[in-house]
Amino acid sequence: VVAYSAAISACDKSGQWQSALGLFAQMSSRGVPLDPIACTAAISACGRGLQLDRMLDLLRGMPRRGLGRDAVVYGIAMNAYERGKQLNQAIGLFDEMRERGPRPNLVTYSAAISACEKSAWWEKALLLFQELRRSGLQSDAVLYSAAISACEKGGRWDL
Repeated sequence: VVAYSAAISACDKSGQWQSALGLFAQMSSRGVPLDPIACTAAISACGRGLQLDRMLDLLRGMPRRGLGRDAVVYGIAMNAYERGKQLNQAIGLFDEMRERGPRPNLVTYSAAISACEKSAWWEKALLLFQELRRSGLQSDAVLYSAAISACEKGGRWDL
């Protein structure tokens, strides 16, 4: 399991999503137990390669494989959707995570607010920013900047 996970991670970091998926499929066919690290690395590889449908299939398949989805894997998928300019999907994953769990973290809030900013959805960006502040997570300059930029793109300098 460790060797497969390391190899899939190496494929991810070197931009070889096809090889990552091949190794992931090989794990299943050889009866090697799937683990969250290997699955997250395969999701990341697909996201990095903008293979967003494959990425979503892997993410959706985690519970069927007995694997939990944490905020890290959601953040990876949301960032990939943002890079692929599929902003509605990024925000949709964030909303799904808030409804079903796990609890959003700073990375997922940042990805959601950034997607709202790029879509000029200033109202949702501000709501998410307020939610983040109430959650007890510490916001940073990047998040403040994204929220301000969302207001600017929405023509809301008066806020």
